[in-house]
Amino acid sequence: MLSKKDMSILAALLKYQGSYISSQEIAKAVGLSDRTVRKYLKQLEEVLEQHGALLLSKQSLGTQFLIKDAIAFDTFWIEQKNQHRAVSDVTKLEVADDRERYIINKLFF
Repeated sequence: MLSKKDMSILAALLKYQGSYISSQEIAKAVGLSDRTVRKYLKQLEEVLEQHGALLLSKQSLGTQFLIKDAIAFDTFWIEQKNQHRAVSDVTKLEVADDRERYIINKLFF
């Protein structure tokens, strides 16, 4: 399962699909540091290759997101979005806000 940071970075890459975007621009779009974005891009690269997509990086241009197998990637992306909507395991919650919402939800329902 992708983390929230992975999901937000991937959403930014999808928005600029087919064109190069710098890690600074991604960082600004998702509210993370440039260094954090580059770390997560390295991790995402391996995952995306297994699910029909590529990250092409060129120095001074940035990163380009390309989809090789649309069906495989769309299936993966939909699964990831659904998993993030319905997290039922507290150990998979990585942000304090998510944990708070989970606990409040459990108390009320």
